[in-house]
Amino acid sequence: MQTFPLTAWQHFNLLLAQHPEANRNFLTHTTHSIAMRVRPGLSERRLRRAFAQLCARHDVTRLVLDLDGAKPKCCIRDARAAGIGVHDYSGASEEAIEGITHRHARDLLPLVGHELVQLDLLLFGDLGDVVVFRAHACLTDAFGMTVMRDDLMKFYFQVPIVTSAVGYAAYYQGWGRDRAMSGPLAQQFWEEKLLPAPPPPKIGRVKRGLPILQGGLTWQKGADFFCDLTADQVAQLNAQAQAVGTTAFMLANTAFIQTVARAGDVEDVLYSLTLGRHDNRLFQYAGHHALHPLMRFRHREGQPVVEAAQNHARQWRETLDHLPAIAARREGTWDRRLLDAGSYPRQITTGSRMPLNGNRQPPDAVAQPSADGTVRIWSMELSEIAMPHYPGDFDELVLRAEFEPGRSALQFRYDADAYSEDEIAGLAQDTFARLGLKVGATHRFV
Repeated sequence: MQTFPLTAWQHFNLLLAQHPEANRNFLTHTTHSIAMRVRPGLSERRLRRAFAQLCARHDVTRLVLDLDGAKPKCCIRDARAAGIGVHDYSGASEEAIEGITHRHARDLLPLVGHELVQLDLLLFGDLGDVVVFRAHACLTDAFGMTVMRDDLMKFYFQVPIVTSAVGYAAYYQGWGRDRAMSGPLAQQFWEEKLLPAPPPPKIGRVKRGLPILQGGLTWQKGADFFCDLTADQVAQLNAQAQAVGTTAFMLANTAFIQTVARAGDVEDVLYSLTLGRHDNRLFQYAGHHALHPLMRFRHREGQPVVEAAQNHARQWRETLDHLPAIAARREGTWDRRLLDAGSYPRQITTGSRMPLNGNRQPPDAVAQPSADGTVRIWSMELSEIAMPHYPGDFDELVLRAEFEPGRSALQFRYDADAYSEDEIAGLAQDTFARLGLKVGATHRFV
């Protein structure tokens, strides 16, 4: 058995779970879930064998947090204590499948002393089966879940895997240690990037005089506001982006931050960036890649979004060149310095499910989904079941941009105590206007 110190992200999750004022709903949110419906049904024997192969390939599936002794630690066990869970719902109606699946997906994963990856097989007889795959957020992220899901499918269908997976020890040594970059040049970079600390935008909790989110405080009531993007709008954004050598996501991100600056009556916006896999070696890593660097956008009213996006992209590249660093760790030294200086470093977050190098799928995925999200492998059909929204986040306003066939959208996740729906709709309207687009269909989820 191998042991490692907790990473900063794991330590923060542990503090959050023990914080007396933390939102209990967020503890549910920290369980990532993927549910796949498979028709016709699966072979339980083959699924057990595939899961065993998955656990041999990805050692994070054998990781537990151990609180015994002087300091908490991560333990990588040589073998798993538990296999898959099998639940027979034969006779259930078609209409009941989604609700039953959601109940299993919402089950909390205990943070201490238990394996943090779980697989359940729900049997629905002639209606097919559902595989529910859960993992704790302190262990993996959405991309890591996709890596494991695809590898599980490969093992089940006996598709050869020729690449080597990055193990936990290699990740910890290369990217996971809570360390700062050494040397005066790196320190100078972050000093110039983040100081003097800008005031927070006068929106949300700051505008309403509410306590800011820090030290384990998360949303008590949250909502999502989705603004769908048509295929023509995505094509327009891609054409604009390619013309200036950037991406559609960078254009959307820049337009959003410009909107925040204007609404918040500030010239500089400090925000947190949820990083994708910025290093290609991490594409075979199934664990969490918890870097959240602080970015600073200096707003100039009237500047075209494409021009601002070019400079914005350059700043992102500079930031990537200075990772890992304390400024990339949530609740780290820089967060405390900026809070003491009167700033609010994690008020706003932007991110995407895409890695920053633009690859949406892990390499060698078993099959690409069709426009409706269905994957067909030989005579078997697999379709993902959408998971419900869980309230709670570390930041009060989050933009997620997705540009995928059939479901492209700008998603505004927000603290519903700090923003009204009309305010979010106004931010969305301004963001779209800066991109030269009109808001089409919208959806709100509480």
